[in-house]
Amino acid sequence: MKKECYTIMILDDMLDSTLLLQRLLAKIEYVQIVHRVDRPEQALNLLDIRPVDILILDMEMPAMMGWEFVNLLDDPPVILVFTDHAQYGFKAHEIGARGYISKILNYNLLKKTIDDAIREVDYRDELTKNNSTCVKVRNFDTKRDEIIVHEDLCYAEVDDKMVSLYLKEGRAINSQMSLSRLMDELPDNKFVRISAKHMVGKHAVMSCCRKEVQIRGCESILEILYPNAYIKLQRMLSEDI
Repeated sequence: MKKECYTIMILDDMLDSTLLLQRLLAKIEYVQIVHRVDRPEQALNLLDIRPVDILILDMEMPAMMGWEFVNLLDDPPVILVFTDHAQYGFKAHEIGARGYISKILNYNLLKKTIDDAIREVDYRDELTKNNSTCVKVRNFDTKRDEIIVHEDLCYAEVDDKMVSLYLKEGRAINSQMSLSRLMDELPDNKFVRISAKHMVGKHAVMSCCRKEVQIRGCESILEILYPNAYIKLQRMLSEDI
């Protein structure tokens, strides 16, 4: 799992029928129900304000069928269909539903279905991250958000709770965040954490050996202290040859 908590919306025109489902989901410590909705129009508004990782969807609602609702979403979350009607199988497949939750609930089966949905959430997030071209950070000094193009970020260094991001034009941005959090925002096919203190971008590497790396714009040689960092860095560099 990539996150500590995964968010869920339940959309069902009969919310009372989902009470047992809600109680069972509350037992799964790494998921949280943030929206319980009985009207599709309200669900659309809430998803605009606060998107979720997983949508548990009733397929048969009086105002709008479940698949009609999904077709209104520009970027649907991972979908789990909450139904006992097998005739909706084709429609569920058509909207890309990840699985089914039977209204005859079983905790172990429910948890397995949720875990499978979470794997899909993680896969999509990783795909999005690896295909991204920039990262947004909060500049501690100016108190403003800055968009940094990946190719401009050479390396980063952490000191206590402050991360300094060094850009290719020689500028540094200080941001109050952990290096782990920064790495979570960056594609792992472009950046490598080499120690507890440093991470580097493969495009900024001038030379490296098993124990150290020279980064463009950095006067010091950076130590490679994480065992697998050198192997990963070599693999990434060889892909560009």
